[in-house]
Amino acid sequence: MTKRIEKEDRHLVLKRQDITSFLSEEQIGWLAGIIDTIAKARKQKGKQPYNKYIIVNEDEPYSEVIFWIISIATKTPWMIDTMVYKVKSSLGNIESLARTRL
Repeated sequence: MTKRIEKEDRHLVLKRQDITSFLSEEQIGWLAGIIDTIAKARKQKGKQPYNKYIIVNEDEPYSEVIFWIISIATKTPWMIDTMVYKVKSSLGNIESLARTRL
């Protein structure tokens, strides 16, 4: 039986609008310094200084679907190309259906 992947709390995400809305200039400077320190340390270890992520807010109604897709892709990496093709095909059909109903 395949083990289900679990959601992990391993990243910290800060919305840029929240940073500029809720932090003082001084706090923004501190945060920028922390980010710069981490980026320099990552680079020294031979890593990319900044990773890029696709973020899905768990409050969104589609978040469980995205997690399910990630779960399947993680357990069956050899099927990723097929999954991408099928999802893109399905999305085209869904967009067409949505246009006719709007």
